[in-house]
Amino acid sequence: MSKLVGFLPIGFPTVDRAQLAFDVMLKNGVDIVEIGVPYSDPVMDGAEIQAADIVALKNGISLKDAIPIVDLVNSYDKQAYLMTYWNLVWTYGLDKFANDFQNATGTILPDLPYDMGLDNSNNYIETLKNAKIGNTYLIAPNSADDRIKAMGNLVKAGYENGAEGGFLYITTTLGVTGERESSGNTAEKSLNHVRSIVGNDIPLYVGIGISTPEQVHDAAKFADGVIVGSALVRALKNDETSDLSEFGEFVKKLADAAHK
Repeated sequence: MSKLVGFLPIGFPTVDRAQLAFDVMLKNGVDIVEIGVPYSDPVMDGAEIQAADIVALKNGISLKDAIPIVDLVNSYDKQAYLMTYWNLVWTYGLDKFANDFQNATGTILPDLPYDMGLDNSNNYIETLKNAKIGNTYLIAPNSADDRIKAMGNLVKAGYENGAEGGFLYITTTLGVTGERESSGNTAEKSLNHVRSIVGNDIPLYVGIGISTPEQVHDAAKFADGVIVGSALVRALKNDETSDLSEFGEFVKKLADAAHK
């Protein structure tokens, strides 16, 4: 059994419908919610999410609009991770960010390398550590062992300091998010390698390219959590029902696959 991590951007396709989508996702078995805050230059996001981001930005979405979604996730007693980019956090103000999002379980900033986060000029990691907000770091198939160990140690330090979250995000392949027919056995090999370096004390989740219940089920056999993003955005976009019932059914299939 594994955890299902569901990603959606706030403000897509409309502000109200996005709010409903997060609620539907939570009611249908998602264990952890990755709250995407749209950015104009999303280096990690593929075509499906980039298109959704453009719509959300046109709807006037900004970082502060993620606060009520964090509160919604917390009302279900589930974990909320904020996925965004460093420039938005820096512009918002680091101390204000840590204060306003102190109820978030953790953050995912794909464009902020862990060593930059330790730099005294921004002190991002230390600020979040003091706020007991967990950090998440991305591990690519070609990540060096010393970096993997360093990132694992930072996640462990967060838990030791009282954070309730934080994990290593194992990408199934090089490249941006998006649906793929198969990730092969790369993800399992990568995860086992990371586990041999960091041990069993921190969660290892896999993502990028996972889009079907079958792929979720396969990844759940070896990962602590399975992350689905682009497929959920597509399912939301294609659902024309007023209550997002079709979207909810898809989420439930993914959750059932993760929980088997």
